Amino acid sequence: MKTQELQDLAKLESFESSDKVSNKTPIWIDDERCVIDGVEFVLSTDIDTLHSSQSAQDKFLLGKHRLMVDDIFALKDREDIKRIVDIGIFKGGSMALYALVFAPEKLVGIEYSTTPQESLERFITHRGLRERVRSYYGTNQADGERIREIIKSEFPDETLDLVVDDASHFYRETRASFEMLFPLLRPGGTYIIEDWGWAHWQGDLWQKSQIFPAEMPSLTNLLIEISMLCAARPDLVANVQIEPSVIKVRRGSAIYKDDTFKLDVACLNRGKTFLPVM
Repeated sequence: MKTQELQDLAKLESFESSDKVSNKTPIWIDDERCVIDGVEFVLSTDIDTLHSSQSAQDKFLLGKHRLMVDDIFALKDREDIKRIVDIGIFKGGSMALYALVFAPEKLVGIEYSTTPQESLERFITHRGLRERVRSYYGTNQADGERIREIIKSEFPDETLDLVVDDASHFYRETRASFEMLFPLLRPGGTYIIEDWGWAHWQGDLWQKSQIFPAEMPSLTNLLIEISMLCAARPDLVANVQIEPSVIKVRRGSAIYKDDTFKLDVACLNRGKTFLPVM
């Protein structure tokens, strides 16, 4: 066995035998692999790797880097996160991560693909989480009627603690989800939009992409609108945190559950309608 493999095995054995470490504490094998409660997570932000690799019941592919995982644990330490919506199931890694880290009362995943992620479904069943962790496949994140049905069914009081959007990364679809779900966050709740900066990343994959062609509005437009909302309605948006990989929007104290919320109306702009600028 190779030296690196022996070192990795030693770390895993140390994790399994130690009774001094919480089973919800991440054990980092290296910057791209960690173990949480007996489940290994393999981190990658490489497009080819994300699409070619598969998850297993006890080993999930996770489209995040280490700092993003560290931020999830920091959020757990700061707040009581019990009601979560995860938009974009993909290979199931984020759903498994949130289920283990937050132990939520209800975690709902929404996925455009109609094909269930079998490794995630086995994980949910094996862990006895079927009543608390629910996956909805074949659901467009911009389908307001369907999303509202899901929310009313899974969250009777229609109040959320955390929403994470790592789905289409398209401006209009991501905007539609934000308009539907952000008002449902409790005061102090967090809305995270991942990979917002794809239009500004280096390399032909992003600058000359057929997935995100130049004529497609970038997610940067939504960042501008959310910033406008923060200025116009600080009671709705307490603050906006911008990082290279994510936007974190903190919910203000206003009680607002009107399902007719629209950014065009809430973002005051001297009577002018905001149009995508890039």
